[in-house]
Amino acid sequence: MQNTPDSYVSAYALKHSPSISGWESAIVYMLSGSRGGPTHRLGSITGYVRTLIRDSVNAALSEACFREALRRAVVSWIPERPLTPGSTSRMVDLIAGFAPEGGAEKIIGFIRKYGDFREIGSSEGDSRSKDLHLHAMRALEKYIPSGPLHRSQAGTGYDSYIRTLENQLAHDVPEYRSYAALRLHELGELPIRSAKMLNVVTQMPVFLNELISAVFSLSHYRGMERDLGFLYIGCSSRVDVSASAFEKAVALADGQVLTESPYVSSFDYGQESGNLPAIRLPSGVVVQMVSPLDPAIEATDSEDELFLETMKRMNVSS
Repeated sequence: MQNTPDSYVSAYALKHSPSISGWESAIVYMLSGSRGGPTHRLGSITGYVRTLIRDSVNAALSEACFREALRRAVVSWIPERPLTPGSTSRMVDLIAGFAPEGGAEKIIGFIRKYGDFREIGSSEGDSRSKDLHLHAMRALEKYIPSGPLHRSQAGTGYDSYIRTLENQLAHDVPEYRSYAALRLHELGELPIRSAKMLNVVTQMPVFLNELISAVFSLSHYRGMERDLGFLYIGCSSRVDVSASAFEKAVALADGQVLTESPYVSSFDYGQESGNLPAIRLPSGVVVQMVSPLDPAIEATDSEDELFLETMKRMNVSS
């Protein structure tokens, strides 16, 4: 690419005579983040791009040229360490904002090679490095907003994304583990009633707050009673968490644990027995928690037997 043009001339040309080459030069200029430049003044590279496209004499042509220029820029982008945090962040902004072809592969490839987008020893500071990695992970959501209807329909891109998230579960940064666990749950890859989910909760109790909030954000769904019962029993039985941690998480999510009669049920299944309170959701609906071990609860999906076996192996009790 040629050296970056003057910002005013570049913007004028893009508005009145949009072209792929013009947008290529503009992208180079924007990624450089020159002080006093338009992205500095507007504070958002994606906002600046959308403004230029909107104000163009031919918005459809301008957008088509921009997207092709961005595709080429992503193809030639080879993120390596040491990172240039500002330039890298702006490229991730463009990938998150416009989901160009090849963007997900570049981000996943970098994470597979280096583990995350943090820059070790970066002068930008640890918090900014953390934010850059989470920003890159969230950019991937644009490519895979939801899971496939059937697991057999998932492509290699989806499988690669899931492996990337699963690897983040073992990361040393709690924010990355928390994000990955919630995202896997959203995609249907990490059920609440699983040993893996309970391990995440017990290793990082603060994650329980986010998980309960995520559950409450959904309307009352089939199986919620057992999901919440599983978490309550699991927390109550572990010394590194507690029933009080569960109750605090419910309160933080604007719910309420109801421990007085008639909002308490008992369960007795072999060696497992105890009492389970009810929960008043933020909507006002009362959900009576039940044990996944309760034989009176009819199975609702093919994975329930696995959930029961998980609970038995963990030998949890309240």
